[in-house]
Amino acid sequence: MLGQVPGAIEFAIEFAELQSRIAGMTDAELLEMADQPADYEPWAVDLGGAELSRRRLAPAEVQRLQVENAAEVADRRPPNYLHAWLLHEFVLPVLLIVGLAAFPVHLVVARSLDRRGDRKQARMLRYVAWLIVMGYAVAAITALLRWAGW
Repeated sequence: MLGQVPGAIEFAIEFAELQSRIAGMTDAELLEMADQPADYEPWAVDLGGAELSRRRLAPAEVQRLQVENAAEVADRRPPNYLHAWLLHEFVLPVLLIVGLAAFPVHLVVARSLDRRGDRKQARMLRYVAWLIVMGYAVAAITALLRWAGW
């Protein structure tokens, strides 16, 4: 029984140190702890919540800190290099090549249909070709704007 007392004392000292450390945390850190409880031990979240209650922050201040914390988390998120590589090195060149090859084919086929007297299908094919060109233009502009960071 005497062997358990030193362990209990050590635990009490560690607990007091943790309480002291939590008391020294900023309001933003305590709010992050409350907003992301899965990242902490349940008893640490309870201690953080108690400290946050003692500070009696105004709701507007809580909301401002939460917005700042969310922005910090977004800034810490690593960039998606795979997405950028796929877009710049694979998707755009493939779309460009396919678009450049496919558009003249549409016009050649439409001309052939015109010569055979099937003007309705030729007109429909030209219409589809223009829709495809407009789709390519929108995709290219969107890709350029995203690449520029807009």
